Parts: sequence; structure tokens; C-alpha cells
Amino acid sequence: MTLSNKTAISWAEFVNAINDPSKVTGIVPENAEVRTNLAKANAAWEAAKTFAKLKGDTLTMAQNILNAKDVELAGWKEQKSANVDLLSGISTQLSTLSTKRTPLKDRQDSIEKAITSLDKRPIITPKPWINTILTDAKAYKTSYTAYMTNKTPASYTATGKVFYKYDNEALMTSLYLAFGSNPGGYTEVNEVDFADFFIKKAATNTVDILFVYLGSNYKEAADGCLEVTSFISGTSNKNIVTLAVTAIETLSKETQYSDYSYEIIDTAKETQLKEMLVDAKAKVAAVDAEIAGVNAQSTKIQAQNDSLQTLINGYILPAATSVQAGLKAAVAAAQAKKEAADAAVVDAKSAVDKAETALAQAQATADANAMSVYKKVNLTADVTVDTPMDHYDGTIFGNNHIITVSNGAGAMFETFTGILAGAAVNGKIAKTMAGAACSDVAAWSGVGTYYNDNGVKTENIGTLGELGFLARNTYGVNFNANKLVAKTDASTVYSVTVYEPKSQTKSYVLKSGNSLVDAKGTFTLPVNRFAKSETYDLTGIANVFLPDNTCEKVVITDRKSFYCPVDLNVATVSYPRAFNAGLNAVCLPFELTSTLSDKIANRSTYNHETEKKFWFKIIEDNIEAYKPALIKATEAFTLGDIYNVVVKATPAEMVTVDEGDTTEDSKSYGLLKNCSREEFAPGPEKAYKIFGLTTEGTFKSAGDNAVFPAFRLVVESAQEVTGTSRAGGFIDEKEIGFIDDRGTTVIEDVNSDALVVEGKNGEIVISSPANCDNVAIYTVDGRVATVTDVKAGVNNVAVPSGVYIVMGKKVMVK
Repeated sequence: MTLSNKTAISWAEFVNAINDPSKVTGIVPENAEVRTNLAKANAAWEAAKTFAKLKGDTLTMAQNILNAKDVELAGWKEQKSANVDLLSGISTQLSTLSTKRTPLKDRQDSIEKAITSLDKRPIITPKPWINTILTDAKAYKTSYTAYMTNKTPASYTATGKVFYKYDNEALMTSLYLAFGSNPGGYTEVNEVDFADFFIKKAATNTVDILFVYLGSNYKEAADGCLEVTSFISGTSNKNIVTLAVTAIETLSKETQYSDYSYEIIDTAKETQLKEMLVDAKAKVAAVDAEIAGVNAQSTKIQAQNDSLQTLINGYILPAATSVQAGLKAAVAAAQAKKEAADAAVVDAKSAVDKAETALAQAQATADANAMSVYKKVNLTADVTVDTPMDHYDGTIFGNNHIITVSNGAGAMFETFTGILAGAAVNGKIAKTMAGAACSDVAAWSGVGTYYNDNGVKTENIGTLGELGFLARNTYGVNFNANKLVAKTDASTVYSVTVYEPKSQTKSYVLKSGNSLVDAKGTFTLPVNRFAKSETYDLTGIANVFLPDNTCEKVVITDRKSFYCPVDLNVATVSYPRAFNAGLNAVCLPFELTSTLSDKIANRSTYNHETEKKFWFKIIEDNIEAYKPALIKATEAFTLGDIYNVVVKATPAEMVTVDEGDTTEDSKSYGLLKNCSREEFAPGPEKAYKIFGLTTEGTFKSAGDNAVFPAFRLVVESAQEVTGTSRAGGFIDEKEIGFIDDRGTTVIEDVNSDALVVEGKNGEIVISSPANCDNVAIYTVDGRVATVTDVKAGVNNVAVPSGVYIVMGKKVMVK
């Protein structure tokens, strides 16, 4: 017999303990399991508080950033408001200065008008270039006149150079004279040669026109010549130079070739007005300088206000680029995580409180007097009653053992007011049983009595055969010589219920060696199946759980159908699956977290389908049980034991569905049983719709006889399939693409920083160093606007106006 599951004593010791419990010590040991649970709860509480503090610090940081930015915003607005006040004052100041300037400018204009109205006389001055030519001509005239008079050369100077040309030496009708330093195509001669030529060669000719060439200084007349007059050769030839000089003098007096100035007649009045004008201009200039300074200040303040408004708009406008919206979103996200962490702290504290309560209760039990211990007795073997007990009001759990009452004892108890359950009594239970309760009890003392599991009593059973019929299935006992006989060790049993899908259950009894037997013989608990036991002695047997839905250990065999009937709190889960380096398809009965292995690089769930790819979304949070997913391993590894896991109840159909992006019909399935292709796509019209993951990291369409193992996922394609042949141009194999939790395409072979994305009128221009198939373009609310294949070089993608996200880069299209 075992008292409190710890100390085995005889019936005599039991009686002595009831009579004088102080003589028995150490019968209620310290509850180590409860203390362990409290330590775990305290550790979880401390971890939760640390995590909550971290999330609180994160929230505080996000709030501080937002507050600092809002303070900065308030500063911008305050500065702008102050600037507006300054601009208002400047406007008033400019108005005052403008009023001040008007009479000063009017006075200046009046003085200038008075100066303009003074009486003047003109002064005519030939232009410098014509004066130069006239001087040369006059110098030549003097030399020429002297020669014609004295027939001797006059003094010759460089300024007296003369050039000539004629149309015809024999018949001279036009004569050209040139004065200047650069006459062009004219021939230079001295005055003697010219005179000789004129007298000897042209004395008898009539010259109709004299042209004077004024050289490079004179550009107004045709061919650079001035037509002088007509004259008759002969005796008047000596006047030819005089005519030229006279013509140049006349020309120099014309307005076009002269500089005109005017001389004030009343110079005293002019001086007075000029002095007044200088003073007036100085006053106007002073006001203008003041106005310019004020305008410069206004321009500077206005520019500062424009800059402040740009900062304000960029921070608060409800556009995708709003900094304030992003900071508020960060605060809200941090707040949500902080609240979740605080809730976890509350839950953890509640667990600590429960553990402390449990420990206090256990300690109270341990510290109570020994009598309370003996109020609950568990039999671990058959027992013989050799000394009756006067009175007992506790509970005895027989655990299907036999209690034999010796002839000398007469009965187990004189008076029994307690509970007796699960025992076969060979003899009388008590002389007086008023107030007692029995269940699953068979007793024989001349007349048999049977109490069923509801405590209903069947009295006055006349034969052992009748009693045996009632008790055999419950206790496995036999009867001999009108007495119940003890069971053998091999017949020790514990009742368990084995669960199958679709509510199929079957009850068995557990023997040594963890095998199960029923009326038909030995039966072994199938892999990936669970049994419920009402007996806590079965704690620690794999896949056997207790009434409180706790289980010491769960062993999961990969690629075999799995069914768990209820949610279980499991101390240790063993799933020794070998994962490949790279992508692995999983559908697990517990949460998929990043802490399962340090070899897991990321986890993702199905999102949507394009022509060449199935797209998966990388998930940062835990992936719930039975949700099909991909995990990417940095290297091959075997999953070790997992501790403190909740194994969730398996859906009855043992297949789960993840529809991903519900805008399309494609979806992924999680398998908790081995499934053939026909279970998903019966008939040849869907021959290409189910894809399974290959070891090369792609998805390949299933063959006619394909079977997918449990704990995997498959993807059902939304593409239409017609006909029965696989050679119809359909895609048999698809690659895998990834997007992150912001909806941004993850491209592993191209550095997104190397891409240039620009928004233009009606299109997005993407410049890429390499080919990138199926690049998703998202709207700012996370919807897929379009998917395109990006080629190496420049790509133009037509889209409506709006704001888009391309591979993490935000662009605006007009």
C-alpha cells in the first residue's frame, strides 16, 4: 500500500498511523514538482517583465522621437507665425517709406524738369574721324596750291598722303580722290605725281564727277565715297582739291556727322538747380536704400517661411511621404507590442500566482498533521487486513487491487464514513457504513455486493458467478472457493482511450512494456496517435496524455499521418526530422518560431501566383500551428527536442488551407496525412494544378500517381488546364519568389541598392544591372499594382498616376 504516492506501509502501520499519526514522520515529502513549476513560472515572469521593459523602452524611444519631431514642428510653426508678424510690420514699413518717397521723387523730377527747361544754345563739333580727314585734306590743299602756283613741291607730310584712281586714263569721266590711312584699292602717289598726271594726262578731258573717298572712317556713302560735284577739266583743275576740302567741310557740319551739345545761357541758375538736384537725389536714394533693405529683409523672411512650410508639409501632409504618419505608425506599432508584452507579463504573473498558490497548498499539506495524509490512500499492491480500524472517514483508491480481510479481523473498519473506489474486497468492508460512498467496488462476505463507477450499489448477489460477471471486466479477477483471488503481475492494467480521426475512439488497457491489449489480443499504439489515461501513474509514456490535457512527451514521426484530438501542453516534443540546406516545406502541429533552430534563416507563408513563380511572404512573427509554410535553412540540420510546447488539436480532415492573397484562386495546403494528387485535383482536367517542393528549391507539378507526405505543403495553381495531355504548353515547374512584410519584393541575386527607380509621367522607369523576373509593383496600401519582368538595362512600366513601392523604393508617378 502506498500513502500519498510516496511511502509504502503495511495495513498495521496504516492503522497505527491513524490511531497515533505523530509516531510516523516524513510521510509527506516536499513537493519538488510544484517548486519546479514555481521556479519556471518565476523565470517566465522575469523574462516577460524584461521583454515588456524592452518593448516599453522601444515605445518610449518611438514616442520621444515623435515628441521631438512634434516639438520641432511647433518650433517651425511658431517661427513662421513670428515671421508672418514681421512681414506684416515690413509691409507697413514699406507703405510708410513709399509715402515718404513720393514727394521726394516728385521734387527731384520737378528740379530735373526745371534744368531741362533752361535756355540753351547749340554747340556743333564735327566727329573726330571726319576732323582727322578734314585736317589731312587741308594739309594737302596747302601743298597742292603751292605747287600749282610755284610749280615747286611744297613740304610733304605723312598726313598729306593722297590716293587716286580713275575709270579710264584715256577717257577720264570720273575722278576719285582719297584721304586717309587705309583707302582700300586706291593707289598712293605724292602730290607732284598727281599734279603731273592730271595736267599731262587729263588736261583735255572733261571730268563729270569728283568722288572723295574717306577711307575706313567713313562707311555711310556707297563704296565709301562722297560725291562732290561736276566740273570741267582744264583751267579749273587747280580747284579740284579746294572742291574736295569744301565738300568735307560741308559734310562735317551735318547732324549725322557732327556731335551737338548745348550750352546753358543762365549758368548761375543752372548751378543752383543742380545743387538742389543733388540734394533731392540724395534724399530719394536714401529712401530707396531704406526700401531696398526692407525688401531684402522681406525676401529673406519670405524665403525662410517657404522653407519652413516645406518642412511642415513634408512632416504633416497625409501623403505617403509624411514623416509624421510614419512616426505615429511606429508609435502605434510599438504601443501594440508594449500592450501585448504587458499582457504577457500579466499572464506570467498570473502563472506565478497560481504556482505560488499551488506551492502554498502543497506546503500546507506537507505541514499539516499526519492524519490528513492518511485521509487519501492509493494502493499499489494487494493488501491483507489483519487489524480492523475503529473509524475512517478518508478516501482509499484501490487502483483495481484486492483487499483481503483475514478471519480474525471480521471487517476492514468498525465504522466507515469515507470513500472507497476501484477495489475488490474479499471480506466485509465495515460493520457500519452510514455516510460512506463506494464506486467500482466488488465485495464478498457471504453475500456479494457491487458498486459501479457511479456508486450505484447492487446488493445481495447470491453467487460469486454473479459478482464475477459484474467485476471481471473491471478488475480482471477470478473467484475460487467463494473468495476473490489475487491477480498476477501480468494482469496489472490501466485504462486508456486511443483516438483516431473523425471521432473514432477505442479503449484499451496498458500492460508493461507500453503495449496495449484488448479482448482480441496485443495492440501497439500507432505512430502519431494519442491516448488519454485517467491514471497519473502513466505520466511519461510517449503520446499518452492526462485528463488535464498535459503530456510529458510527444514523439512525432515524419512523413506519417498525424492526429491529435485536443490541445495539449507538452513538456517535450521530439520531431527528429532532417532538414535540407535551403528551402523546406513544413506544416507543423505547433507554432513555427525562429527559436526552433539557429539554422533557420527565415519563415514564409504562401501569398500569390504569377506566370512563372509562386510567391511567399516572409513572416517575422510566429507562424501558427497547422499553417503551411516554407523555412529556409542556412545549412542542413536535424531538429532536436523542443520544450514546453502547445501541440494543437488536428483538424478532422487533416488538411489545412492557406488562401494567401484572396484576390486569386491559387492557395497552399498543409498536410497532416499522406495525400495523393487526386485528393486535391481529381480528373485529368486539373492535371497541372498541384505542385510540390523539389530539392532544387522549385515547385513541380504532381504526376498522376504522386503521393505527398504528411508535415509538408503543396500549392494549388489557379491556371486553367484543358485536355488530358501534359504537352499542352503549360508550366510544369515554377520558381519561388519572396516578399517581405511591407510588400517589398525580396531579390536575393540582385542588390536592390544597385537598382535605380524613377517615377515619370504615366510610367515607372527601372534601371537594373541584371535580369529580375516577376518584380511586383505595390501601391502604398500594400496591393499589387502589377508584376513585370525587369531586364538588365532600362525598363519602362506604364502605370496610372499615384505613389508606388518598387523593391523597397518609393516613387511618384504623375
